[in-house]
Amino acid sequence: MTGQNPCQFLSAGQSAMPVDSNGIPFSGGHVVASGNLAGDFYANVMAEGTGRTLATRLYEYTDDPGM
Repeated sequence: MTGQNPCQFLSAGQSAMPVDSNGIPFSGGHVVASGNLAGDFYANVMAEGTGRTLATRLYEYTDDPGM
């Protein structure tokens, strides 16, 4: 168990636990719904588009073929 979290070994048998890096369990607290379905879809499309643009730009900035 060198370098491992003992809680991970004892509680989950060395399998993945649904917690963040601080050990706090994941929840739906980060999910935001405005009640406006069209607005929520638009916000999601914009977030996905921004993420794809960022990934594309990072890919173009590197010359590492394994990127």
